[in-house]
Amino acid sequence: MSRPGWLVSVVAGALLLAGCSGAEPSASPPSEPPSTTPATSARTPTPPPLPASAQKPTKAGAVAFAHYYIDLVNFASRTGEPTRLLDVSAAGCESCRKIGRFIASVYQRGGFIHGGEWSARSYSVLRSGEDRWLVAVKVKAAKQTYRVEPSAPAKTRTGGVYTVSVDASWQGHRWLTRKLVSAS
Repeated sequence: MSRPGWLVSVVAGALLLAGCSGAEPSASPPSEPPSTTPATSARTPTPPPLPASAQKPTKAGAVAFAHYYIDLVNFASRTGEPTRLLDVSAAGCESCRKIGRFIASVYQRGGFIHGGEWSARSYSVLRSGEDRWLVAVKVKAAKQTYRVEPSAPAKTRTGGVYTVSVDASWQGHRWLTRKLVSAS
């Protein structure tokens, strides 16, 4: 099941904590302390599948890939597993690496990320080079609570509407994210 709604809060939170633009979190603790371990189920969670529409070196393919990338950010923040997100990030995408490292470190240290789902509302796209497209996705972020480790105070982001820009490049036989930028 694909959930493009989780993306904005998680990415915005990771971008903020990683030094990129966005709104500052409040230091308000949640009313009820959430579990400090990732949610588990009877089966191992699997990342969302790459849609067929995101497997073409076209403008529409770039847009579908940007939506897929948002799904992967949501999945990574929900599960603490950024492997697939990093697999579709270009080696030089520092913002992508920061997001992946942040999410992994939160869960490895016993912290959590709850909520913050991104819900895509609209997009615009601009060709930025041969086999490159800049896809700006307007997303609505749900409220998010996170704790970077068990002894740290919980922080809350109220959510809101953001624009997330995915700089997508067709390389060989697939799309890769060259840069990810969030703006409020």
